[in-house]
Amino acid sequence: MPITGVAGTAVQQAALKFSQCRDNRGAAWTTAVTVAAACDLVSAGGAWLGNRMGALYTVTSGNTAQVYWKWTPNPNDWTINGPSTVSGVTGRVYGLACNQVGNLCAMVGKTPVISHNGGLTWAQKSAISALPAQYTITAFLHYFVIVAPSGTRVTHYVSRDGGETFQ
Repeated sequence: MPITGVAGTAVQQAALKFSQCRDNRGAAWTTAVTVAAACDLVSAGGAWLGNRMGALYTVTSGNTAQVYWKWTPNPNDWTINGPSTVSGVTGRVYGLACNQVGNLCAMVGKTPVISHNGGLTWAQKSAISALPAQYTITAFLHYFVIVAPSGTRVTHYVSRDGGETFQ
């Protein structure tokens, strides 16, 4: 069902679902389970947190695109915890990554949003205004890396301090 989103654009919503591959080849997927009944399409990120799964997603209502956090130790049951709103954070979620020390970094619009305590609290950092419309975030060891196409090249931004700053 389309609803009016920020800047008057139509936002499509659908259920956010989770499924996982059990054979490392992409052939044996589990049955999809519902994480959230409504989520803005293409506005979510998920991450393995060592012993549980986490999801960060956007739900637009009127002119507010609210960000929500939800996690579970059992990927077949997402009703255990949350959702909880991410206080003071609004906008489209573009991705979520968890580094090897357990820090979380999400991109909401062009702004990194980080958690150093498994999603209990979140903090917005300085926006990366040079990011193009399309990009992705991932983690490698203790780094966070944002990769973005830039013409015929690829631009990347790296955080070596848990998502506090990107260069």
